[in-house]
Parts: sequence; C-alpha cells; structure tokens
Amino acid sequence: MENGTDYINATAESDEYGIDLAFILCWCVSGAVGVIGNLIMSLTILLNRDLRNVTNILIVNAAVGDIAFILIMLPLNIYTWVTWVWPFGDFLCKLTNMVTMYSMTTSAYSFCAISYDRYMVVTKPLEHRSIRTRRVSCYIITIDFIGLLSVIPTYFMAYEEDNQCNYLDHGTTMAQIHEVTVFICLYVIPLFVIGFNYIRIAKVLVLSIRRQLCERSNAAIAKQQSKRIRLTKSLLLIIIIYGLCMLPYYIANIGLQFLTDEIALQRFYNIIMIPSVLCYVLATLVNPVMMFVLSQKYRHHVLRCRPTFFRPNLMNTRANGSNRLTLTRRTTGTQF
Repeated sequence: MENGTDYINATAESDEYGIDLAFILCWCVSGAVGVIGNLIMSLTILLNRDLRNVTNILIVNAAVGDIAFILIMLPLNIYTWVTWVWPFGDFLCKLTNMVTMYSMTTSAYSFCAISYDRYMVVTKPLEHRSIRTRRVSCYIITIDFIGLLSVIPTYFMAYEEDNQCNYLDHGTTMAQIHEVTVFICLYVIPLFVIGFNYIRIAKVLVLSIRRQLCERSNAAIAKQQSKRIRLTKSLLLIIIIYGLCMLPYYIANIGLQFLTDEIALQRFYNIIMIPSVLCYVLATLVNPVMMFVLSQKYRHHVLRCRPTFFRPNLMNTRANGSNRLTLTRRTTGTQF
C-alpha cells in the first residue's frame, strides 16, 4: 500500500515538474519574441517620421517597460522557479519588483492616454494637430512620473532574506490591501477611463455619420471619417486583448494573499499563478503583433527592412543602374 502511495506521489510530482517545465519553456519563447517584437516596433516607429504620431509614441513608451520587464524580471524569476533559491542579493530583488510595477503602471496609463488622445483627435482635430508635440511630451512625462512614483513603495517593501526574494509578507492584511489597491489603481481605474473615453468617441462618430448622411458630404470627408473609425476600432481591440491577458495576473496575485492553507496555496500556485505569469508575458506581445496585423503602414516599413535575399525585386534590378536608382528613391523617399 505504501509502495502504491509512493508511486502515485512520485507520478504527481513528475507531472507537476513536466507542467512547470512546459510553462518555463513558453516563458522563454514568449519573452524572446516579446523583446524582438517590441524592439523592432520601437525602432520602426522612431526611425520613420510618418509613424511618429502621438498614439505610436505612447505605444513605444509602454514597450520600453515591457522590454525592461522581460530582460530583467523574467530570467531571474525563471532561475528562482527552477532552483527555489534567490542568489542575486537584495538590490536585484528590489529591482525586479520595481521593474514589474513600473511596466504595469506605464502600460496601463499609456493606454489611458491613447484613449484620451483618440477622443481629442475625433472631437478637435485641428486644435489637437497644432499642439500634438507638446501634448505627447506632456503625456510621456506624466506617465513616467506616475510609473516612478509607483515603484517607491516597492523599493521599501521588497527585501532578500535567507536566499529568498520577498515582496509581501504572505497573508498579512498589508499584503491583501496592497494587491487589491494595485488591482484597482492599475486595472479597474484605467479600464474605466478607457471605457469612458471610447464611449464618448462612439457618440461623436455616430453623430458625425448621421450628419454626413443628412448633408451628403463629399467623398474625401467620408473617407477620412472611415479611417478614424477603423483606427479607433483597432486601438480598442489592442486594449481589450491586453486587458484580458493581464486580468489573470492581477487575480492570481490577489488570490495568493487570501489563501492560508499550505496545500491549497501550493495547488493554487501551480494551477493559476504560474500560467498567469505566462499571460503577463503574452501581454507584452500584444502591441507589436497587433501593430503588424492592423497597421498597413507599419507593416510596409517592417517588410521593407527585410534582408536583401528576401527581396527578389532588388536582386532583379542589379543589372540595371537606372532601375536601381529608381528603386532607391522609391524606398527612401516615399511619404505616406
């Protein structure tokens, strides 16, 4: 009987180890793709003037936090999950938790700023265009300032002890209040602000469409309005997918602090906590993937920078100098 019980326990431990290993592998792959995707997206936007609008700059601002999260937090935590030991000292313990908090804060409030900027573009396009440089600077300074403020408590709360990195004393009232507060400030409130702004945008667009139908406006105005609607829908889709990816991570952190039974805690950790981190890592992929899928202009710039052997047209023009010159002009001088 004891041998049978030992076999069952050993099998269960082996299954849990296999599941953990599968999730760690997914973290590594997703993290690598996330870093590459966010770097390509950021460089493409910053190096092409026609892509440097307010919305895209705010997306780059959120991507910076995502890249820092993947490069700093993810490798150290993978090592800890495998060895159950934190040998990196007190400073890195504080830094990883601070980077995580900064990434969550800047991403959440960047999307808030994007939703408000969309509202301003739809309602006051001329006024917004005249002050767009000053407005994007104000957005980024405010968002980064909020992000830096959010990491101050984290610096004092995170500590290393007995080769373990501790952020919150598990199950305490302070830990429970902290996780609920983070959920409200970084998820519920931004979601409310984003929803409020997009509801206002929808009202303005509906009234504008009705006015166009009544006045029978020209094709140029109708095309511009259609472009705004399409862009608004795309941005809303990005925000919804990002929010769905982040929700399990917030729920897991809250649930972890309200469980006190060790068996239930271990089961919760394996079933929910570890997959929730994968959801967080996948959330860092949302911006570059959705930008590539939804933005034809961004996709054109990315594909244009492919290596030479992926561009047969360029290979075919090597024999003709005039064609090569024409292609160079078309590649480098086109404005969209």
